[in-house]
Amino acid sequence: MQQSQSRSANPGRFRRALLPYMLILPVMAWLVALTIFPFVKTLQYSFLGWVLTRPWHKPFVGFQNYASVLSPRNNIFWNAMANTGLFVAGALSVELVLGLWLASLVSRPIKAQKFFVTTLLIPMVISPVVAGLFYRAAFAPEFGLINYFIKAIGLVHLAPQEGFLGNPRTALLAAISVDIWQWTPFTFLILFAGIRSLPNEPFEAAEIDGSSRMQRFLYVTLPLLRPALLVVILFRAMDAYRIFDVIWIMTKGGPGKATEVLSVLIYKTAFFYWDIGISTAMSYVMLLIAIASSTMLIRALHRETT
Repeated sequence: MQQSQSRSANPGRFRRALLPYMLILPVMAWLVALTIFPFVKTLQYSFLGWVLTRPWHKPFVGFQNYASVLSPRNNIFWNAMANTGLFVAGALSVELVLGLWLASLVSRPIKAQKFFVTTLLIPMVISPVVAGLFYRAAFAPEFGLINYFIKAIGLVHLAPQEGFLGNPRTALLAAISVDIWQWTPFTFLILFAGIRSLPNEPFEAAEIDGSSRMQRFLYVTLPLLRPALLVVILFRAMDAYRIFDVIWIMTKGGPGKATEVLSVLIYKTAFFYWDIGISTAMSYVMLLIAIASSTMLIRALHRETT
């Protein structure tokens, strides 16, 4: 009774308190419409035996879709898992090494440091679709720049006749090289900022003790950079894990299934084979793997920073 009287006595104060919530209400409604509702709806689809060739036939099959996806006899899914793992491991390892080397090199007092930093960041701001189109032309066997330079320096035997993207042994490596070119600047940027923020005292003490530059890098720089390294690993591993646009533009998962990663397989299953139940089940398997791996990395990051 007293609360209702206070509200009626001072309605302006109540409206002012309610105003922030009313302002964010449209955004929250839009967020629910774009994220939560599709999430719940696709989760529902993953338990249905729904194929778009029979759009009105949606029998409930329970966990049968998940069992079919994770079956040891499902060679297509496990091949995509292997390709995804190879892509993430190959791209991430090279990007870490190159990014750390470039960050250590540019962080020294050199002339035109800002120019080098700006130049190194250019590939990161290019659209992945544009990068995929450019490298698809560059890897072309007839007129591609990469084959031209390989032949120009006399290493013709290294260039497959069908091109790097047409050879099952080199297609995935070519896709990994594009990811390395485009996203090494990201690892460089994070590690460069991390190196610039390190305190000088441990390095001065190590130098007084007579340590070499390599010893200071291994025993001082790397331990202090561990939180930044784990952040880079988390972001780049998750980004490489869901790679789609570059591979789809360059190879569409081919030749054969040599570059068919999980995201490409899910897209083909949904929009080429029209199997909505299996494709959504694969999506949630992919999501669970991403959550599990990112949780382990975040726990490792928390242990190192506390």
